[in-house]
Amino acid sequence: MSTNIEAISSVNEYDGTEPPIEQLFTDSDEEYDVNKDQCVESYLDDEEWNEDDYTSEEESEVEVNIENEGEIMKRFDVEDNEKISLEKFMIFVDVHEFRSVLRDYIIQENFDIIRVKNEKARVTAICASEGCPWRIHASPSPDGIAFMIKSYEPRHTCIRKSEKRNANSTWIAKKLKQSLNADPNMSYELMSNELITKFGVEAHPKQLYRARRKGREEVEDNLRSMTVLKLVDGLRVKIMMRFYTQFSSTASWSYNVGPRIATKINKTTEDARYCKVKPAGGHRYEVYDGFTRFPVNLVLHTCECKAWQISGLPCKHGAAAIIYIRGKVENYCDAYYHKDKYIIAYSGLHSPLPDLDTLDDTNVLPPPLRKLSGRPRKSRIREKDEDVPSNARRISTVRCSNYKDLGHNRKDCQRAPVRAKKARQEISASESQTSMIKQTQQHASAQAKAKSQLQAKQIKRVRFS
Repeated sequence: MSTNIEAISSVNEYDGTEPPIEQLFTDSDEEYDVNKDQCVESYLDDEEWNEDDYTSEEESEVEVNIENEGEIMKRFDVEDNEKISLEKFMIFVDVHEFRSVLRDYIIQENFDIIRVKNEKARVTAICASEGCPWRIHASPSPDGIAFMIKSYEPRHTCIRKSEKRNANSTWIAKKLKQSLNADPNMSYELMSNELITKFGVEAHPKQLYRARRKGREEVEDNLRSMTVLKLVDGLRVKIMMRFYTQFSSTASWSYNVGPRIATKINKTTEDARYCKVKPAGGHRYEVYDGFTRFPVNLVLHTCECKAWQISGLPCKHGAAAIIYIRGKVENYCDAYYHKDKYIIAYSGLHSPLPDLDTLDDTNVLPPPLRKLSGRPRKSRIREKDEDVPSNARRISTVRCSNYKDLGHNRKDCQRAPVRAKKARQEISASESQTSMIKQTQQHASAQAKAKSQLQAKQIKRVRFS
């Protein structure tokens, strides 16, 4: 099919007939705006592309129905584990689906590409091998709804490579999504075997580690989006599987301690070879590490370097003393690290629960309503440091005449001058007492004067008689 469009000199020469569909798409990166009223060839360069028109949020999964184009346009549709084949004028939902399908295709065909253009408005890729004619170009369809392959050269003249760089951890997590959802702790060996069996991809252990971590994060995100009951039940299942896994792992332990602690002990034992031990008697030893000496007590599990006391694991000085008496280093570890303690910690296995729909209906009634005496409160009792709500209804406000404060009057004022009032009362009481004393004294003096006058009169009468 010819890939050139016959140039139209002007709009006035347009005869009113719609051009054939083959003239709407070319192998070049040029796009053409086609209108039924006019047909004008226009080249849209990088600066003229409005990438906001092709954002993933605005694009949706719709059916592309264009009249008289059923023989050329083909909607991409492939089942799981089915071989992918790309064709010219193939339709995709958006640029993201096209990129995902393109990655799957190059992994399937076992070659690498160079993305010349990788934008929202167009994607152009060529084979990474020099001289290979394979090339693909895709951009939005004329109606701007879907994404279409405009030009495609499927021929390869290069030698396929065994290395698949496009199979990154995100792609692995997507392809193993179902398996990782069923078993988030899926072993790297099983993941690698499934990738080789289904996709012929041999991944690096670091990629498998990242893929499994992303699968776990996706499972946790799914739990967060659930309702409260389903979230709690999902967490219960995770805890139940965790307990069972840790409990059953003790059967494969070859030492009295766990594998991680055994690795540390082996490293400590290797470092202890360079220490020199001098016995001091009574399970006490002097261990020389270079030019430094450390006292060690095997009964108290102590060393002068303090590392044994802090971690509960023998340090290299303690391990040197243990090896000197031909003992086992793991037997001198703290009981916290022993196998029997680990079994006790994870022995509380959880009982499986049926589905919520299969549980018996319960007829638990609410407690009887007891009506309290008095008028019910319309608002709760608030704390002292709690602000009054802004929408609270204010009925009336009083102002104190002493300090002009709101919320109380003069009688209820807590800052009223009580001491001055008492002082005035005390002064008035002292004045009244003083006046009473003066009155009493005056009365007593008057009585004494009257009595003396009476006695004088009686004496005079006696004399004259």
